[in-house]
Amino acid sequence: MIYPENLEEKLEVDQVRKLIKSYCITEKAGDRVEAVKSLNDFELLSKYHNQTRQCIRILGLPKRPNLAFEDISEILVNVKTEGSLLEGEELLSLRISLEASHSWTQFLKREKDEFPDLFELTLGFNSDLILCNEISSKIDERGEVRSDASPALIRIRADMISAEKKARKSLKKIHERVKSDEYSEGDSEITLREGRLVIPVKAEHKRHLSGFIHDESSTGQTVFMEPTEVLELNNEVRELQYEERREVRRILLEIASTIRLELPDLEGNGKFLLLLDFILAKAKYGRDYESIAPKIVKGASLNLSNAYHPLLRKINSERSQITVPLSISLIHDQNRVLVISGPNAGGKSVALKTVGLLQYMVQCGFPVPVAENSEFGIFKNIFIDIGDSQSLENDLSTYSSRLKAMKFFMFNSSKGTLFLIDEFGTGTEPQFGGALAEEILKELIATKAFGIVTTHYANIKKLAEHRKGVENGAMKYDTRKLEPLFQLEIGQPGSSFAFEIAKKIGLKEELINEAKSNLGSSHVDFDKMLSDLESDKNHYEKLNSNLQKKEQDLNRLRKDYEALKSMIEIERKEIMDKAKREANALIEKANRNIEGTIREIREHDAERKRTKAARENLEKSKHEVATRSVEKNTLEKAKLKVGDLVHLDAADELGEVLSIKKNEAEVRFGQLKSFVKLSRLTKSSLKKEQSISRSSTMSSERLGSFSSELDIRGKRAEEVLPLVDKFVDKAIMMGISELRILHGKGHGILRDVVRNHLMSENQVESMKDEHVERGGAGITLVSLK
Repeated sequence: MIYPENLEEKLEVDQVRKLIKSYCITEKAGDRVEAVKSLNDFELLSKYHNQTRQCIRILGLPKRPNLAFEDISEILVNVKTEGSLLEGEELLSLRISLEASHSWTQFLKREKDEFPDLFELTLGFNSDLILCNEISSKIDERGEVRSDASPALIRIRADMISAEKKARKSLKKIHERVKSDEYSEGDSEITLREGRLVIPVKAEHKRHLSGFIHDESSTGQTVFMEPTEVLELNNEVRELQYEERREVRRILLEIASTIRLELPDLEGNGKFLLLLDFILAKAKYGRDYESIAPKIVKGASLNLSNAYHPLLRKINSERSQITVPLSISLIHDQNRVLVISGPNAGGKSVALKTVGLLQYMVQCGFPVPVAENSEFGIFKNIFIDIGDSQSLENDLSTYSSRLKAMKFFMFNSSKGTLFLIDEFGTGTEPQFGGALAEEILKELIATKAFGIVTTHYANIKKLAEHRKGVENGAMKYDTRKLEPLFQLEIGQPGSSFAFEIAKKIGLKEELINEAKSNLGSSHVDFDKMLSDLESDKNHYEKLNSNLQKKEQDLNRLRKDYEALKSMIEIERKEIMDKAKREANALIEKANRNIEGTIREIREHDAERKRTKAARENLEKSKHEVATRSVEKNTLEKAKLKVGDLVHLDAADELGEVLSIKKNEAEVRFGQLKSFVKLSRLTKSSLKKEQSISRSSTMSSERLGSFSSELDIRGKRAEEVLPLVDKFVDKAIMMGISELRILHGKGHGILRDVVRNHLMSENQVESMKDEHVERGGAGITLVSLK
């Protein structure tokens, strides 16, 4: 049951129907959109939403079934009678639609496990291409009968061409003669009248030519004559035309007879296409208006997450304005009734209408703009009292009309009812209206119904504060700017901010103070308390937001530090390993020299020259080891100063010292700056000019081996940051400005980690998704400054 009768008009359901209807291919599918009413059958609604959900998924596939078809029901009615036929255009429409039906049924049969609810629609009729092929063999893409549709038609049309050619050739000779005699205009042409070839002749010369006049010009100055010489040839053409018409009709009758044999299956195909058109229209609307087929649960309840009013969002989008989403939860025995308060124009009525419209749309089987985790129960009754309900016919005032509505609500509400009341209790004196509204609300609560009411009355807010199953909600307000934020916050009442708004628009301070004293201290104090609470809450929310941001920045810096530390440790280990390998190689070489010297002395102890030479080689090796050690120690112990070129842990990469603080130095490696302990730096013997040349050579070599694409798919979030930083640093050193990071789609965790981290990098100019055909959201394109 719905109340009032014009509920759809008040909730603007008719506007939503109009939008969905615009996506229908056929008129009958549009009629179905208009005819759908609110349902309360759980199984049926679940099925309808499953169909829409599955269709939305299909629309997103790169390869999907044919979407071009027409309503063939009238065509099938026209061919039912024995002896009837279909024209070529009708047969072409029938063929196109049957091909679409075959495309969909075959697709759904192949993918029945993925789209089970749509697959069920294909049962009960046969859909193949036998009749389509038969029609294609007889009718071309223009809807005309093909010349090769029958052997007889091939012959007839060939004879027609030959006869027309003869007639035209003969008539051309006559026409040339007539023009030379100036009986016809020099630029005149042979034409057709009543299916016969004729020539234009000046009216004053019509008696100079033997033949039949078939027509004349609008001015009467020209007649169109069929000369006697071509009469027989034209007769032959006309007879062949009649023969062609008879053969075409025979072919069409033959096709119609075949169609009549297949009527039951064809009608099944037609009904399937009309139903598919209706479901596709809902799916296309859902796709374009960011709406989903939501989860339906048994029983009466409501859990909306990030819900939008579809029409409001459409209007705001066209105006480039932001629409604030709504989250509301009405759950049995916990918070069945919500009392929303707050300032005028703060969004209370919009919140109420959003809930009513979305619930009604869901029970009509329409997709709605909510988050995936939203859940809709099913209400047997939906009652609303929104706007001015003054009845002119019954001579009822606005307040009387609203009381009549409240009476209906109280007598007909139950635990399966959703009631929505805007500006509860208004229309009469506030103290009386508020008191009566409080008692009415108590009665409605007692029925176990679910509902939302908007109000300014303090007694209603207080009732919600203390009554089980009722909860307060407030439309948030910027107390500093005195502007609505259009955000609903559950858990506390809202102030009307009447005096604050009056002060903002410039009313006299004395006037406002006088109004406060007339109202009484208890009312003023209560509203002031709500106003102060709102102000304090906004202040602390802002502080909390800033604190959270700082905490996030701190965590990011900590992760960056840990990642850098890990990277440096890895590089240090690599450098130490390399140094050890070089030292071992040097020692092995020295040992080989010593062993060789000893062996030569033993073998050639009688040859003093050979022994002396061997000893000299040994001394040379010892000197080489010692020299390298001294050089290394000297360089390491050399005092560093700003401008010096250094190596980090004996690595090949050169850096320049920018500043020195205590035991640390700020060093620039390429375009990357970093603070490094002095103990890890070794002064280079190269001069700046040499370092530039060497860096250029090394950069060229690394550029050849550097890949501008980093694949981090399958890695954990904590593993990613060091890899990304190293990748970006190398790119900066190489002078590369465009990078690709492959992180995959999944749940978007790696994507968010990478992008949030790179947002803090000064060298990063922009980030975006790769083109959808080359990976889309699974790849981030990074542009460096």
